[in-house]
Amino acid sequence: MILNPFELTDTELDLQIRSGVLLEALGPEIWRYPNKYRPYLVRYILYLYDKGSELRRYFPDIAERKKVCAELGGLDLSNKIHLEKAEEFYVLSHKSSRLTMISFIKYQNNVIYGLYWSNIEHLWKLISDVSKNFKEFSNDKAYLEGQKIKSQMLELAEETLGRIKKHELELFQGDDLAKELTAKTRQGSFPEDVATLGNVY
Repeated sequence: MILNPFELTDTELDLQIRSGVLLEALGPEIWRYPNKYRPYLVRYILYLYDKGSELRRYFPDIAERKKVCAELGGLDLSNKIHLEKAEEFYVLSHKSSRLTMISFIKYQNNVIYGLYWSNIEHLWKLISDVSKNFKEFSNDKAYLEGQKIKSQMLELAEETLGRIKKHELELFQGDDLAKELTAKTRQGSFPEDVATLGNVY
């Protein structure tokens, strides 16, 4: 892991966010998150999204893993207030938690993050090209050649999709919601993100 949050007190964790390795990894949005629960959120993100975390192997079910990460992060799920905070973490409903997660994923997988979006754009271009109608064919040979090209493009699209799926697992650790929130943020689907979109590319 980038660092083991289990070994750090809240004060030591705060120092890492202010001047240590987490300063760049979590990005500036972490400071917009309420102070009282910031250490819980940081630990949660580290346990869930750090590519060095072993939790995916032990808890393949994402819902169960999120619960474990919240508890390891220090939340007492028998406490009503802590449970509500955990449920907020599970869906990253606070803008700062969402943007912090994206910053962290991008930081530790910068090249893969770039490849992921490039492959998605490439896939859409292939799909667009394949779905275009070929011009009238002058003869059967031209028609067969056109179908062969179309078939090759579909194979290429499937290979690209395979790469995307591989990158998704590595980036988002099996969390489809994180993947969806990242895509929506990148596309500007959250109006409040327009001013900060530069931070997530």
